[in-house]
Amino acid sequence: MRHYEKMALPARFAVTGDAVCGFNPIYGQGMTAAAMGAVLLSDCVRHAPSPEMVGHTFQKKLAAQNADIWLMSTGEDFRHAATEGNRPNWTGRLVQRYMDELLSVIAKDDGIARRFLHVVNLDQPPTALFQPAVLGALLRHKLAGKRA
Repeated sequence: MRHYEKMALPARFAVTGDAVCGFNPIYGQGMTAAAMGAVLLSDCVRHAPSPEMVGHTFQKKLAAQNADIWLMSTGEDFRHAATEGNRPNWTGRLVQRYMDELLSVIAKDDGIARRFLHVVNLDQPPTALFQPAVLGALLRHKLAGKRA
């Protein structure tokens, strides 16, 4: 991910798509992220107090929008030893373990599977996977597995 939001870009200049953030194509999120960036740029142009404000405002909002998608894809990539870059910290590793538990429940729970697909398809934010309903379902499945 390139941090254009931290740079002093020329007025009326915006960078988007793969030039900002190139996602691993295996997850199929790059085109969706680019389309979301185009919608965001349109909103920024429409609501900017002046044309000179569009670029910087857009880059800040785009960086925030891409951050969750980037974390989702790189979190999975870092499960592989060959992936280069800074390894996940303890929170990242905790999320990976949580995702392992979630994936084991998806085959047994249609509601969790639907929610997971909404997150992976970028219809909902990753926080949707940490809601009480999901946590409760994970706990129920975990307890049921220990009783069996």
